[in-house]
Amino acid sequence: MLLLLNTNNCPKLSRHTNRCPIQEASISLGVALSFTCFLNLEAKDFTVEPSTLQSLQQLIQWVSDLALNILARLPETRSSGGNMKNTGYEISHDVVALNSIRELLVMIRIWGLLKEQCLPIFARADNLDILSTLFRLLTRLAFNPNEPDDMLLDECCLLPSQVMIPQMPFVSMRVCVASPLLPNLNLPLYFEYHVEPECLKFSADNSPLENGGLSNDSVVDSVRHLQLGKMPNCTRCCTRCFAATAMNSVARTAAMKAWEQRWSSGCRCGGFWRLQSYV
Repeated sequence: MLLLLNTNNCPKLSRHTNRCPIQEASISLGVALSFTCFLNLEAKDFTVEPSTLQSLQQLIQWVSDLALNILARLPETRSSGGNMKNTGYEISHDVVALNSIRELLVMIRIWGLLKEQCLPIFARADNLDILSTLFRLLTRLAFNPNEPDDMLLDECCLLPSQVMIPQMPFVSMRVCVASPLLPNLNLPLYFEYHVEPECLKFSADNSPLENGGLSNDSVVDSVRHLQLGKMPNCTRCCTRCFAATAMNSVARTAAMKAWEQRWSSGCRCGGFWRLQSYV
């Protein structure tokens, strides 16, 4: 599998751009999906300046943390009866999103051959190849996202004991009429004027991932994925989802400047920015 390659086996990047002659009869389903993912990438995606890769480290870390959270939360999406819970949109059900993350993991592993400092950092219990494990589990999940097998769920349950999983705000404090808990409730619902129902009270600070998770209450830059502290001086806050980003740019490379410019006029959710100060 591609993610099992290391610098000793492939000292030159040019070896990754050549297709390997493999007998079709000996290719398993997982390996076939791996090479399909690899061949969808272009050679120009691999040739990146080391200085640019270093500036993208926080985005690379975010992609890896997202993959970890998807797999660690996968057992929670199944009810006690074995059926998938109806909670609206689930990224673990989106085959396109899963394959995009798999492609990014391939690129991250290859970029690590050019600049080792750009690789994501994990707090792990033993010598476990996290990127290879994430790619392997996501490949199995992408093959059947609606009904993951029990062996896959068992391996996902073991992830919090093997690596520290940073908690991510999957649900933000959105300005909307319906509570995020509404899809989980059985209809019909009965309401009383001027009384908020207990079943719909929701706090975005509560996360179901407790054991093996790492969380903090500092403000996270939604564009650069950097920690801004508990009370940053001046930030831009989205009027729709309340995501925050720093006012001052810290980009030094063209790639990061283009990334920040992409979200200069509005948030990733489509909302507008407004100034917010914690002082």
